[in-house]
Amino acid sequence: MELFKRQLEQFIQMTWYPEIDLNEEASRSIDIGLSARCRAGASGASSRTASAALRTPDAAMSTSSHTVPSATVVVPVTNGWEATFRSLLALSERSSGVRREVIVVDNGCTDDTRLALPQLENVRVIRNESDEGFARACNQAAAQAQGDVLVFLDRDAEVSPGWLERLMNHFTDPLVASAGPGERLSGAFLAVRAADYREANGLDEKDPAAAEGLLGGFLRRGRRVVLAEDVPMQVPPPAPPPEPVPPASHPPVSIVVPVRDAGATLPECLQAIEGNLRPGDEVVIADGGSEDDTLRCAFEFAARHHRIVKVVDHVGGVAGALRQGLGVASREMTLIVSPRVVMPSGFVDGTHALLSGQPTAGALAVEVPRMGICVLGRLDDLRAIATSNVNALFKQDGVDLGRALQQIGKQLAYVPAPVGRAA
Repeated sequence: MELFKRQLEQFIQMTWYPEIDLNEEASRSIDIGLSARCRAGASGASSRTASAALRTPDAAMSTSSHTVPSATVVVPVTNGWEATFRSLLALSERSSGVRREVIVVDNGCTDDTRLALPQLENVRVIRNESDEGFARACNQAAAQAQGDVLVFLDRDAEVSPGWLERLMNHFTDPLVASAGPGERLSGAFLAVRAADYREANGLDEKDPAAAEGLLGGFLRRGRRVVLAEDVPMQVPPPAPPPEPVPPASHPPVSIVVPVRDAGATLPECLQAIEGNLRPGDEVVIADGGSEDDTLRCAFEFAARHHRIVKVVDHVGGVAGALRQGLGVASREMTLIVSPRVVMPSGFVDGTHALLSGQPTAGALAVEVPRMGICVLGRLDDLRAIATSNVNALFKQDGVDLGRALQQIGKQLAYVPAPVGRAA
């Protein structure tokens, strides 16, 4: 961080706009690690996002001749989108070898579940405006299921690789009506042959012990209910409350990333941000109506860093997304970063330390070749600029941003491009 700060200090320019006196030698000489890394992102290099998809075509449910039955995995949820998202990603990665479909029942969710779920491929969603209860959710999913076996799965259940194939192998015995993992059957993880479930009219929606009643009915009719001890399952205890964050030696920063159709570069951008996060920092990913993998990448990142990452969706372009992102940011200092920028290690610390050393500066802009500027400033000032002239926060030369700051009696500290400008 100290090396980065010294490099920036050597070339920083304090200007009253519109007069800009760029130092050409500085522009050629400074190298803060942004240019070379950002070129890779701008060329379309992308990181892993395809693994977030649940990739079993629906057609395979009825066309395969495998003796192992197909499965419909049913996941009822009420809020807690981060846990749901992580569970579905794990389900995708650990459920190979079985024809399957996934149905999520949104039981009156009021958080970001409804925004996050559409980012997962091959997941069907049933939405209820209010919490209809577990039994009702299971019956709704069963009515639409195409699989031979219904697997009711708590969104917090932890599955192991190969779990579904081993579970389905128990249903090759035609007498088996139901199976569950571990040492005892639990409503958090229960598999039932679809034909038997429907013959029993599903779960009794008025009975709190509906699952036990269903299994008892199978046994009375001479059907088998088995404990699949070869399918380990764990439901983790509730997460403890977050530990208090010790006082930091620096003011925390909101990192706001306005995006639209940035799926090719956003993963690498977020990976670099992850390496720069300090205690107390937060990340706001503000989407302007993406039609590619951008939101899926954003929610995958947010699910890994829950409590410090916010995802907001604004259909109306990247400028509107930036306004909304600044609106939900909560730290006094805010850093606006393009999704095409891959910041080097120490970037957040370095820019903050540099701005702190310029008492007359209201904001610091670091120019990134062909991609605009990264802007660090007080949240209230950036919100005011976004309201009056949001484009000033995107333009590479910083002229409009400098003028906007001048109107509130402040200057812009400007770091020119690390390499020569594009023609």
